[in-house]
Amino acid sequence: AHADWYRAETENFIIHADATEEVVTEYARHLERFDAVLRHFTGTDPEPAEIGHQIDPKLDVGRLQRRMGGGGTIGGIYIPDMRGPYAAAPIYGYQTVLHEYVHHFMLHHAPAAYPRWYREGFAEFFSTVSFDDEDHADLGRFPFGRADDLVYSRRFSFEDLLREDENTNHFALYVQGWILVHHSVFHQRTGRLLAEYLQLMNRGQTGEQAFQATFASLGDELDDMLKDYGRGRMPMSRTTRTFEVSGEIAIRKLSEEEATVEALYPRRRDYLEREMLSAVRNYPRNAQVHAELAQLRLAQDRLDEALAAADAALAIDPDHVEANVFKGTALLRRADASGDPADSRWAEARELFLRANRADPYYPLALLRYYQSFPDRNARPDNAIAALEQAYFFVPQNRETRLQLAYELLRAGRFEEARLLALPMIYWPHATDTLTAGAQAIIEDARRSDAAIEIEDWHLTEFIDEE
Repeated sequence: AHADWYRAETENFIIHADATEEVVTEYARHLERFDAVLRHFTGTDPEPAEIGHQIDPKLDVGRLQRRMGGGGTIGGIYIPDMRGPYAAAPIYGYQTVLHEYVHHFMLHHAPAAYPRWYREGFAEFFSTVSFDDEDHADLGRFPFGRADDLVYSRRFSFEDLLREDENTNHFALYVQGWILVHHSVFHQRTGRLLAEYLQLMNRGQTGEQAFQATFASLGDELDDMLKDYGRGRMPMSRTTRTFEVSGEIAIRKLSEEEATVEALYPRRRDYLEREMLSAVRNYPRNAQVHAELAQLRLAQDRLDEALAAADAALAIDPDHVEANVFKGTALLRRADASGDPADSRWAEARELFLRANRADPYYPLALLRYYQSFPDRNARPDNAIAALEQAYFFVPQNRETRLQLAYELLRAGRFEEARLLALPMIYWPHATDTLTAGAQAIIEDARRSDAAIEIEDWHLTEFIDEE
């Protein structure tokens, strides 16, 4: 419970862990090398992108010696939160963090309409990358965490996988997706067919249509070629290029108080409750602890307590960014529940979001909440739409923000932009049926010439709990 905690910051990551300084430093080096590998093989600019107001968000990574709160079979979590995207995993969950970082990277730099099996297979392929002592990268290693799935889970035909057959199960997306991606990397014909298949899907064709135009030409050879792939000897590749870490790794030991705050990440609710109340008792003058409590009470819809916790933080630091945002969010919920667009709490909340934005112009949740502080969806001012767009650029991995922006672009008659923004959501990993249906509705409306007049007001709930 009182292990030493360290915080490391690199070009692309913020890492906090209850481990030795040497372990945290090596972990930071590995993540940076891994980012360099992804950028190299995807042709992505090696420098953080700053296009207009688009900035690469640093992924906040927590590594823990102990198991995740709640136990079970969870290997780790990744959440593209509007407070800032983060991942957490125990020491043994190393490959899980790499897998989720691939999703994070793809959704930021290449948010195309990739089918689910490809997203998961691509992430599995790269999550097994390792480095030798000279920083060469080894690609194509077997994902041993999927060995049981490969041997024991029900197999589907690869035709069904490519046709996006709804009967294919969860494990097929990972295991057979990895097999197909791996084969496409090391076999030119498969790679060429896969590239054509993905291009067709991004032009709006269904999995069935894309399959018929590409892989169907192989007939029975497709399954014969792949059915035993992954169970025998498989090709691997070591790069001739080395992937050194050129940027600085800033690392420091955290105090017990700082470590307590760092450890307040979403886990099983009853466990988090105990941790949170203990932190408030032990560090009553820490504004961030009170802000974290306000966030928890918002998630529990205990608005009086959320307001009290936010006020406690603001009494310590009136310009505390998250305390202002969380108090404003509680007021928005109260105003929304009143059903009165003239309720003074709309404007009161808006001022809190503006104060937070002045303190940190790059905090995306303040921008999103400012957009939401105008109750009339048909009369939101231009600066509110601009705030939503900027919030999206900071965290394009967030599904709800992406769809809200796509909806606003549709209303503005920017049909092709709305369609392109919504298209990846059709195959988004772990997307809910509601999100998928919303994306489909936007895409269909964007294709209609009279979409600006007849679009369905299907909008998402205004106050989605990003946790």
